[in-house]
Amino acid sequence: MDVEMKSIITEKEIQALNQNAVTIIEKKYIVFDDEKQMIGYPNAYGYQNSSQDRASLEENEESNIVNCIMAMWGDKPTIESEVV
Repeated sequence: MDVEMKSIITEKEIQALNQNAVTIIEKKYIVFDDEKQMIGYPNAYGYQNSSQDRASLEENEESNIVNCIMAMWGDKPTIESEVV
């Protein structure tokens, strides 16, 4: 029996999107013989609608995800960034 291994696939989904925050869930899979198997546990990334998190979002996420979130958030942050 030949087992064909393909590269790791990463899927991200937007969850809990509202005007002030978003959670993005990341899952990794590997494909064996056309069957997708999840590797490990999902990772969750949270961003607030602040200037600082908007910059992090654009730096860390793909443009299609950023564009969907920005369509909800609009042009201006709703949360002030804390100065640390």
